[in-house]
Amino acid sequence: MIREREFLWYLLINLPGFGAKSIHYIYGQLLANNMTIDNLFALNVNELYYYFPEIGKGKFSKISFSSFSELKNNQFEKNYLALKQDSVSIIAIDDARYPSSVKKHMQDSAPLVLYCKGQDFLLQQKGVSIVGARDVNDAEVAIAKKIAHQLAENKINVTS
Repeated sequence: MIREREFLWYLLINLPGFGAKSIHYIYGQLLANNMTIDNLFALNVNELYYYFPEIGKGKFSKISFSSFSELKNNQFEKNYLALKQDSVSIIAIDDARYPSSVKKHMQDSAPLVLYCKGQDFLLQQKGVSIVGARDVNDAEVAIAKKIAHQLAENKINVTS
């Protein structure tokens, strides 16, 4: 199995049954115990429940670390390698490349992982994020592209 930090974060955010709140909890517990993502995947099931006692209880009652056994599925590696082959970086919240402004403004709501294709140093620059709906018509797409193009022409970083 690949042991790169980016891959381990990719595994964590794709862990079957786990969502943003449970992964934020896991990340918080890692920090509280001076652990890293590498440590997480080195733990056995008993140790996982020791360090993350809320998993399987209360608001996390529907999830368990038994889904870790599904991580041996080669599909995760194939999907990850496809992203890397397409020059996509996986920038986790504990990565120096992660935008400090996102952490500052979003705090506990900050996405734990960003997928970046392009010049990741631009994430530290001021910019504008364009966010929209999935169900848009061609005219709306054209407007968004025009706005993004004009911002970029004026040296304003555009993210989506």
